[in-house]
Order: sequence, then structure tokens, then C-alpha cells
Amino acid sequence: MNRADFAQLLGGARSDSPSAAVVEAAEPAKWRQAFADAAGGRGPVFLSNPDWGNRERAEFAALINRPSEDWDPERGWLMIPSGGSSGRIKLARHDQFTLLAAVRGYQSFFNESAVSAVGVLPLHHVGGLMGWLRSALTGSEFVDGEWQRIKDQPDSRPSAEGKTISLVPTQLKTLLEHDAGVDWLRSFTRVLIGGASMNTTLAQRARHAGVKLVRTYGATETAAMVAAGDGRSESPGDIQGLKALSHASIRFDDQGQIEVRGDSVCRGYWPDKSDPSPVWRSGDLGRFIDEDRIQIIGRADDLIITGGEKVNPLEVESVLQSLVGDERVAVLGLPDSKWGQQVVAVFHPDVQLDLNQLKERGQEQLAPFKWPKQAYVCDPWPVNVLGKLNRSKLRAAIESA
Repeated sequence: MNRADFAQLLGGARSDSPSAAVVEAAEPAKWRQAFADAAGGRGPVFLSNPDWGNRERAEFAALINRPSEDWDPERGWLMIPSGGSSGRIKLARHDQFTLLAAVRGYQSFFNESAVSAVGVLPLHHVGGLMGWLRSALTGSEFVDGEWQRIKDQPDSRPSAEGKTISLVPTQLKTLLEHDAGVDWLRSFTRVLIGGASMNTTLAQRARHAGVKLVRTYGATETAAMVAAGDGRSESPGDIQGLKALSHASIRFDDQGQIEVRGDSVCRGYWPDKSDPSPVWRSGDLGRFIDEDRIQIIGRADDLIITGGEKVNPLEVESVLQSLVGDERVAVLGLPDSKWGQQVVAVFHPDVQLDLNQLKERGQEQLAPFKWPKQAYVCDPWPVNVLGKLNRSKLRAAIESA
């Protein structure tokens, strides 16, 4: 499929214009039309994030003004921002081929020819974008949902019958707090969860409530989902087993870091030369738990080395979050002259956290060296509009306190 035909499926107008386009409309329907029209042109298309600050906007402006080394209007023409919450912005290069591969892989995995959905994630994020494209490219209904209204006005929620919805854990938790939200979630064919780590307690709560929860794994660089839960969980709390979708191949390097190959992997980053056979090296640690399912362990660069022992902060966070009943707890490694790094807990001001009491209640769940030595409050709690924790800002706030 060429780019013009792809745009036409989205309702876009064909154009021979080579001009670059920046898609940044605030209203979802206008954003989707702007995207479709930009896709119908012959120039590069850049997605902008309205939540950026001055630093990110300056980085973005500098990137889009740089010419590509090997511009091809049919391949690598769509630039989706990646990395702004943890480092410098990168623009992952996608096109109609990578996006269609992701949609086809989704259809095959869930055995679903038509994908109707309610969208509550921002369209400039890959999760929101692919939620819309799965519907648009399979000729199905897509309903724009305004998260603030959906959260606060139960009577205004669109019908969930026969539809899917993609949420981040904080959104799921918010809807589970009220009967009307639980009833709405139960009506979806599936509720896809991604974008941040989710502890076992939240998964158990959703599944015991009858929500058809599916954990997913992917990134901007892979056009969202490349692995998902396959229904083989032995208990409502078993959310670790993820199976690769048909369009993706997942392997692990010598350090246990996840590598993804497949037709939906981006063609590198703008303005670098497009890669015809890309491999996405995620920086995430994982392992096979059987012949075809994987477990995501955490970020390689987040591992804490304390007194020669390795501590995975996500493991410690999961225990603390379960003990306090709140996801707004994070674990960091801070420099320490004696141990190299010291394990510390950081929590939202509304969370009630007493390390000594927690250790008494959960001492068998963690080895002694994994328990945080200190606890800090961080106010404000640094999350983006999707509820994803900005660990760089969290660390900076604690180190400067």
C-alpha cells in the first residue's frame, strides 16, 4: 500500500506537496483529520506533544529543521516523539508499512477482523494513535473519549459494547474506585493495559471485578504493542506471561536485555539514515518463562548495585505498592559512600508509608539488602498526562532536596 492510499483510508486528501507538516491540533477529531491530510502529502510528518515544556519544544524544533540523509516520501515519513520523560527527545521514523504491520499483528493475535474502540489516550502518543488506527484501518468504529469527562461523569461515558479500550494503570485504578466505572469496564471486549508498570494487587482487583484485562508490552519504536497476555494466566494476579504478536520476534542479548525485530519496528530516528532491517534494543530486562512467553523484569539502567548486590527497583516497588495499596511509590538508588548506592523509597504526599511497619509486615517478601534504607516524600508527584512517572524529575527532586 502506498502512502496516498493509506491516507485515503483515514479520510485524508491526496497531495503532491513536499512540505513538512507538524500535527498538533488540540481537539481529537481535528487532530485525526490533520494527521490524515498530512499523511496524504509527500513531505515528512511530525507529531508534537502539547504537554512539552520549553526545553522539549526547543529540542523538537531543532530536530525537525534538520534534513534527512536519505529522504524517501514512502518510507520513514512519520516522526513520533520518544524519550522526552527520561532523556532527550528522539523522533522514531514510521510509515504506512510499520503501522499496518502493527494493526495486522493485533488482528491475528486476538483473532479479530474489526477493531472497534473507545480512545482516551492522547493521539500524539503511540498508544492513542494505534488505538485509532486499528479501528480506522479495519473499517470499524472509533469513539473519541475525553478522559476528564469519562472520569467524572459516569452518565456521559460512551457505549463499551463490542469495543476495546487502552488505559494506563492510573486510569484503571481510578475507574475501579466506583461501581459505575467497574460496570463500564466490564462491558469492554478487552481492556488493554500498558504505558507503565502495574502491580499484582491492581491486576487482581480488576480481574476479580470481571474486567477482561490484557497486559501489553511495546513502545513508540515498535508502533505500540509487540507482546500481550495470551489468556494462559493461572490466577488473576499472574500478569507476567506475555506472548509475542505474529509480526514481532523477541530475543534477549547476553545481558538479558530485550531486542525486538519485526515489520512494525521503526526505521531509526530522524534525521539519521533510514534502517531497512532495524532492531529495537529496548533497554528493558526480561527472560523466557516458557518456550513462547516472556517476563518483563525492569529497566537495565535502573538496576541498583548496593554493597555488590543487584536490586531491581520494580520488584521492591511492587512489594511496597501492594503493602500500602497505592501505586504512587517509587524506588531509586542514590549515591552512597559506603555501599556504592543506597536503596530509597519515594512516595506521594497522600500515601501513608512507614518503612519500619512495612518491613515488619512484609519482611519475608524481600531479602534484607533490598529493603529501602530511607523514605522521602516528593511533592508534586512528577507524572505525565498518561500517569507515567518521570523518574528523571523524581530523582532530581530528591537529590536537590
